[in-house]
Amino acid sequence: MLDYAGLERVSSGCIHFVHDHIENIPLLRDVIPELRRKGIACAYVRYAPGGGVGTIADEIGERLALDHRPYASGRRPWIRFLDDLIGLSFRVAGLVLIIDDADAFLAADRDEAFNLIEAFLIQFHHWFEKEKPCHLCFQLEPNPLIEQVFQK
Repeated sequence: MLDYAGLERVSSGCIHFVHDHIENIPLLRDVIPELRRKGIACAYVRYAPGGGVGTIADEIGERLALDHRPYASGRRPWIRFLDDLIGLSFRVAGLVLIIDDADAFLAADRDEAFNLIEAFLIQFHHWFEKEKPCHLCFQLEPNPLIEQVFQK
């Protein structure tokens, strides 16, 4: 329902499940550079099966240069990950995370997907209280055009 609209806004509608509609690509092409100009951190991760606990968190941590990565190798990886996202809320104007091929992620690594959602929601209020946008987007079907938007 939300697609990629409103990523620049502070909203409690912070988790997006996006189907592969062609109109999403021009929207992202326009909005991602604008988000970056505003100081909103953006991270794109394409799900790769078989990575194990912490893989998505590690990839996000790498793209955002978070402090305590890698997460998979330590104790309580999701706590350290959400702590890093809280710390990031003090340094940037907002956050947008996009997980591509999320259908496969949700089907194959359900526990990791739920841990990601839970960690994201636990730390979300830190952004919301600062009136900073914070969004987690699940691009359900893989889309190489979205990856191209992030390679620029």
